[in-house]
Amino acid sequence: KDELIDEESFSDEMLTDGKEHVEMSTQVSVLCLKHATRAATHCWQKAVNSNPMNWVFLALLGILMALVGYAVERLVLFLQNSKDDLTNTHSYVGNWAVWVLVSLMYLLISALLT
Repeated sequence: KDELIDEESFSDEMLTDGKEHVEMSTQVSVLCLKHATRAATHCWQKAVNSNPMNWVFLALLGILMALVGYAVERLVLFLQNSKDDLTNTHSYVGNWAVWVLVSLMYLLISALLT
């Protein structure tokens, strides 16, 4: 027989003594862990057994999002390097004008894409 207490036999009057309190709190923690494990196992089985095509779709979606994230990161790096190259002129006014125009172009592109 299981030495743990169950929900029906647990009451506040069982926590009167300090030593009993430690033993009871340990038993309650183990009981809560047991119920949480059962609930998590049940949810996992329901999720896995629901529809296998969901898992294929989610895996493909994850791979696609990783590729999109990588492409965006490479594009941002390319645009940053291009901006640095374009603003590397010998004129202070030229640098400022190119920086403003390129920044305005980025702003307009981002506004049009959203």
